[in-house]
Amino acid sequence: MSNTLSLDKTDLAMLALLQENGRMTNQELADNVSLTTAPCLRRLKRLENEKVIEGYSAILSPKALSLEVMALVSVSLNAYSEEEIAEFEQFVEHNGNITECYSVSGEYDFFLKVVASNIADIENILLKQLLRLKIVRTATTNFVLGKRKSTTSLPLLNI
Repeated sequence: MSNTLSLDKTDLAMLALLQENGRMTNQELADNVSLTTAPCLRRLKRLENEKVIEGYSAILSPKALSLEVMALVSVSLNAYSEEEIAEFEQFVEHNGNITECYSVSGEYDFFLKVVASNIADIENILLKQLLRLKIVRTATTNFVLGKRKSTTSLPLLNI
């Protein structure tokens, strides 16, 4: 969000409601923030156009899709030229099992979130794909044992 964008209490209330239920109708949203539908829709379109709201999506259950193994993989690269970074980013983009990738500071260069049906699939992704990239120096894998918190909601109280 840019520093020049001004969000008032109504904007923040709308965002909080949409984080809870992105399928809420404009009428329901308007009713909850004490607006009529036309001004509510204008505000919503402004929030979308300003990219405060980046999009809407369904949150799927990994377990229901038999994706019961999750690993967090810390990756270090050998080199950092634009070509090598682009090669790594292309690998990440085209691998559907990698659901999140972050460039990070510190000991590693990237953190990956990898989901799969079983440990053998994770092993395949690591040994036969990731570690075969010549630009990858090391990868350290931590298997997720349990989930304590997972949310797509951002804190809006201190804005």
